[in-house]
Amino acid sequence: INISGNINNQVFLGLTVGIRDVHYNNSTIYTESIISSSSQNKPQGELDMVNNMSITGTGYSIKAGIIVRPIETSPFRFGFSVSTPTWYDLKSSNTLSFRNRTSRQSVANMPVKVGEDFDFKFYTPWQFGFSLGTTIDDYLALGATYEYEDYSSVNTRIVTGGYYSDFGDYYED
Repeated sequence: INISGNINNQVFLGLTVGIRDVHYNNSTIYTESIISSSSQNKPQGELDMVNNMSITGTGYSIKAGIIVRPIETSPFRFGFSVSTPTWYDLKSSNTLSFRNRTSRQSVANMPVKVGEDFDFKFYTPWQFGFSLGTTIDDYLALGATYEYEDYSSVNTRIVTGGYYSDFGDYYED
């Protein structure tokens, strides 16, 4: 969602509200072949570990920017932008399964399955940007942009109000 405008074709303003829809799915399978020394390196079976993870949710942010052309007759311009963190509200669903597929009759072939679901929040850092630009005739545009984000300020917390420190320790508010 965006709104923009200009003042006398010298000051250009923009404001954007961003809405993000998150759907992430990942599956991994790890398999080991079981070989005993008495079987002359013939596989006796396999062990499987299957990990399924999905993350779903939404996020939103606000961005604002300004571009100024200080001299009306010059194509030179500079700009400044700021973006709030993207505030995500997410749900993680995780399942880990183990399967024992051996040829030995004494080993049970029952799958073992464990899972966990939890809601959490994830906040990206603030972003600041500065840019310079100009055009040469009608065929060449030159520009430079510098953007700054401090990723040490990324914040993750479970929905109950607690949060994890940089060292992985959990604290309640």
